[in-house]
Amino acid sequence: MCNSRSQQGLEAKLNTLIQQTFKINKRQAGAVIADADGKIDSAKKCHVNHIKQLEGKLKSAKDWLRRAEKSLKDSRKHYSGKWQNKKQSTNLKLFCYLDTHRTSWQSKRFAIHHKKRYITHLESQISALKTAPIQVTISKQPDCLFLGSKGETCGNQVFQFDGATLKLRVPECLKTKYGEILECSVDPFPYGQNKLEQALSTPGFTTNKKTGYQTPIRYGVAMTHRLYAKDLRWFWAVTVDLSVPKRVTKPRQYGCIGIDINPKSIGYAAVDHDGNLVTKGRLSFDVSSKRRGQTIAIIADVCNSLVNLALYFGVPICFENLDFNTKKTQLRERGKKYSRMLSNFAYSRFIEQLVLQCGNAGIEVIRRNPAWSSFLALVKYARMYGMGSDEAAALVLARRAMNLSERLPRSITALLGVNPRKHVWSGINQLNKVLTGMSRHDFYSVSNWEFKVKPLIESVTQIESEASRQAL
Repeated sequence: MCNSRSQQGLEAKLNTLIQQTFKINKRQAGAVIADADGKIDSAKKCHVNHIKQLEGKLKSAKDWLRRAEKSLKDSRKHYSGKWQNKKQSTNLKLFCYLDTHRTSWQSKRFAIHHKKRYITHLESQISALKTAPIQVTISKQPDCLFLGSKGETCGNQVFQFDGATLKLRVPECLKTKYGEILECSVDPFPYGQNKLEQALSTPGFTTNKKTGYQTPIRYGVAMTHRLYAKDLRWFWAVTVDLSVPKRVTKPRQYGCIGIDINPKSIGYAAVDHDGNLVTKGRLSFDVSSKRRGQTIAIIADVCNSLVNLALYFGVPICFENLDFNTKKTQLRERGKKYSRMLSNFAYSRFIEQLVLQCGNAGIEVIRRNPAWSSFLALVKYARMYGMGSDEAAALVLARRAMNLSERLPRSITALLGVNPRKHVWSGINQLNKVLTGMSRHDFYSVSNWEFKVKPLIESVTQIESEASRQAL
């Protein structure tokens, strides 16, 4: 409480100092302080995020170094003596490259040496960032913020826009040159003009803190304006806080649409109140090597198709809650193909656009844990409905959003010896261990998993009994 009061006192003194120094009014000085606070908070968050990313890269590099040193040690141990008669092989084969005339051991040692240098560089960079002060860089491009406030004319005291005419209150220091007010007519915005008109026509109330009495006001929505220069052009951005649209979709108990997001396609599946499949499909797109504007346009079209589908069925949309920050810190230790795929995967931008469009349309959005969704899709629904793996995963997510059952058939759980008191994912984990090594196409050829699981369990049990007998 004391810190907040002292901070408010400092802001008040700073506001007074800015007014006296630059000859501007209180609202204009408050906009300057708010803009500076936003840039400082952004710098603090970026500083913390930068350190977190470097620590993730350091952890990934150390894991790679540990595996590489172990593989080199095991390879040397394997090729010592009569290695031709050994039954077990090694991950690092001993051979010579024809182009460089180096052996695989020399290449591995060379890679280990450079990885150690990279780790040392990361450690020094992290230690320097943790002790370095936070710096905020102010852009040289002109930038001006006009902070809005409800109750003022057109939601702003200094910069007033009524949808067709713009009025700007000139600061005291420039009144002799430009006058008190600058006025001009403005063409309608190509996008978002309806939202501005909605904000201008929305009334509000002011509440007296002492009596609690509410007084109606004409303009109940604050409108914040920003003018900034970019690429030798001026841009004008308007921010309004509108009320959340009324939800038009039915509760999730009456059905849901699940989506499975992939780098180049999105599989969707709609289910009814019983969790049975209603429709399925796939939306293909390609954002690789596209510019930022092209990527946003492609993603917006895909999200628009999903929103129209949700409005047609009147049900919410469910998607998996993923986080690729950890995987993106491991790109240096992964292959080029995987790194390119993950770098072009605009997951966060897609989720941001989908949540925005669903919020504007009044569609409920549900996030769910994606654990075992792909495996359950292949085991339970891929062959049943003749679906692709992404469509079947979307079906699993839609049923999970409705809190429906995900249990395996009793015949399989009996063979696996699943503890009924444990979570249903425990049995799925046991089945996944048994089916390790199966290709994706093999799941479509199994009509009864009991006949597939029973021989595998019997073979595993036989191997374990022979191992225990030899140990005795």
